[in-house]
Amino acid sequence: MKLLKKAKEVVVEYWEIFVAAFMLLVGIVIGTSGGREKVAQADADARKKALDDIKEGTDEAVEDYLDAREENLDNKREQESEADEKEEERKKELLNDSSKLDNVLKDKYGLRGG
Repeated sequence: MKLLKKAKEVVVEYWEIFVAAFMLLVGIVIGTSGGREKVAQADADARKKALDDIKEGTDEAVEDYLDAREENLDNKREQESEADEKEEERKKELLNDSSKLDNVLKDKYGLRGG
C-alpha cells in the first residue's frame, strides 16, 4: 500500500512531465509512421535519375568522341590525298625540266650536273 501511495504522490506531483513525455512519444510515432517509406522511395527515385543522367552523359560523350575521331580521320585522308597529288605534280615538273632536277639533286645530295 505504501508503494501505491508513493507512486500516486509522484504521479500527482510530476503529472505535467509524464503528459509531455507521452505527447512526445505519440508525436514521434505519428511523425515517422509514413515518412520512412516516402523518403526511401524518393531516395530510390533520385538514385535512378542520377544513374540515368550519368548513362545519358556517357553516351553523349562517347558519341561526340566518335564523331570527332571520324572527322579527324577524314581530314587526315584528305590531306594525305592532297599531299600525294602535290608529290605527283612535283615529280612530273622535275622530270619535264632537267635544270630544276639538277638544282634539286645539287641542293639535296650535293651532286653536280654533267
